[in-house]
This record gives sequence, structure tokens and C-alpha cells, in this order.
Amino acid sequence: PLCVSVQNDRYLILTAQLLDAKESAASAKLKRDKNGQRMAQDRIRIIQQEMKPLEAHPMFNSAIKLTDTPKEEKKPLPVLEAKDNLNFNLFEKLQLPAQPPPQ
Repeated sequence: PLCVSVQNDRYLILTAQLLDAKESAASAKLKRDKNGQRMAQDRIRIIQQEMKPLEAHPMFNSAIKLTDTPKEEKKPLPVLEAKDNLNFNLFEKLQLPAQPPPQ
């Protein structure tokens, strides 16, 4: 039983490291840091490879397994009763007058 506890604890540590690596990869992507992305992806792959045999163990506690959740669930916007009140001025402001072609 002690061995199983150690394995489950190791799995939790790896899960935390995996989340950190994913966050690092997302940050690198936002910064357009290709090298940072590559390093984070390599780290993610290594962590996942180490997690796989722990998950396959017959005494593994599946309750601690991290499941992929949607990043952000988009909530449906409330439907407006009076559709005439919709304001499309924003779109009208974005339409710039056509500029004459350069000569």
C-alpha cells in the first residue's frame, strides 16, 4: 500500500508539473517564442510519458487523474426581447471611406 501511495503522490507531482509546462507553452506561444514553445512541448511530452505507466498500474487511483476540460465554456448570450434596440453603430464606424489608389 505504501508503494501505491508513493505512486499516486508522484502522479500528483507530475500533474502539477504538466500544468506548469502547459502554462509555459501557452505563454511562449503568446510571446511568439518558438524556442520556449519547443522546450515546453518537450517537457510536456516527457511528463506525459512518465505519467502513462503510473496510470496503467492496477492500484492507480483514477480519481486523481486530470481530465482535459474545455478552456473556457462560452455562455450563450441572453436573447434580447426588443430586436429593434440592437445597436450596429459600431459596424458603421468601422467602415472607412475608400482611399484613392496611389499614383
